Amino acid sequence: MSIQLTGLQAIETVPPLTGLAPGEGYWTWTSAPVVASAGVPGYDAVTLGCGGSDDPGTPQCEVVGGGVLGNDYPDLVVTVNANGTTYTRTYNWASTPH
Repeated sequence: MSIQLTGLQAIETVPPLTGLAPGEGYWTWTSAPVVASAGVPGYDAVTLGCGGSDDPGTPQCEVVGGGVLGNDYPDLVVTVNANGTTYTRTYNWASTPH
């Protein structure tokens, strides 16, 4: 199974200040896997996670950098449950278009 997020981008909104303050940013996408409902095809369950800084009330996934330089952002982890099987895909901040 291939888990795809169309239009995935990693956006840095506040660059880190070396050793003083971590960077901030967010993951964004134009479409993601969907949960089946009311006759609409989809998966049994879909979760997207990107660390403890995310505000679940927004359509993107907010992140705060870590590490010595403050630019080590959390990965975006997408989990899909389909037909009793769980599939997971991890997207790395550094290797995602900015």
